[in-house]
Amino acid sequence: MAAEIIAHRREWNFMAWARELAHSALLVIGASKSDAEANRTLADAVTRAGGKVSALTLPSDHAFQDHRIALASEVVDWLEGLP
Repeated sequence: MAAEIIAHRREWNFMAWARELAHSALLVIGASKSDAEANRTLADAVTRAGGKVSALTLPSDHAFQDHRIALASEVVDWLEGLP
């Protein structure tokens, strides 16, 4: 899987998709002990493109192993708020 990600890194660049992502509600959740800055950058880019973005950073690692209940709660709350 890692080799596939590396091979397609240019095509699978979420930042290049900001305009397309702006057409849907978007939830961006990052982890402070991971690459949270990339998540914030994506959320900002989609917002600048006119998208409706909900963004949050949890004090956790990439797997959210110590905040999975909080993560699930945030996702459910966001989903319940969709039209």
